[in-house]
Amino acid sequence: MRKIFSFLFLILISLHFSFAQDQHNIDSLQGEITKFDAKKVSASVSIKDSTKANLLYQISKLYWDSNPDKAMIFANECVSLSEKIDYKKGMANGNESIGVVNEVKGN
Repeated sequence: MRKIFSFLFLILISLHFSFAQDQHNIDSLQGEITKFDAKKVSASVSIKDSTKANLLYQISKLYWDSNPDKAMIFANECVSLSEKIDYKKGMANGNESIGVVNEVKGN
């Protein structure tokens, strides 16, 4: 019985660190979007919006299990931006994310 409790405790601890790592990654990627937007405003040369679409997709993926509603917001933003710039891979990634979120939510 003690082995079972020890095993469950280890699983709970590892899940805690996993969620903390995801939040760190989300914060980092959102910081990259902020930097991207700032560079785009101040740059005299064109910066590819596909970079932003890829960042939005990565954030959406990180939210799939922990916060599907936020994942859907980022996925829709990815699709919208990708359609605007005709970025096919971004459209596919965003739609994949929407599908995964709908599956997670049971829709």
